[in-house]
Amino acid sequence: MKKTRKKIDEARIKLNNAKFMLFMILIFIGLYIVFNIANNTIDFPSIIIFIVILYFHQQTKNKYKLLERKDELPSNLKQEK
Repeated sequence: MKKTRKKIDEARIKLNNAKFMLFMILIFIGLYIVFNIANNTIDFPSIIIFIVILYFHQQTKNKYKLLERKDELPSNLKQEK
């Protein structure tokens, strides 16, 4: 049961990361279009750095969620018995 839960958690995290990256790519494309229409003063490195920072923030949030679940597992098993 623990292996199944671990696989489900890992799959959920991968799905969340994929959704998050897709969302960031869409934001990047939107910002590119808006800034290109307004005036050609878009700063590519700053937007890419912003997206990378948000990506790593999402990764750390997911790690903390896993740690919280690991802490909850023993108490859940005790309650079932």
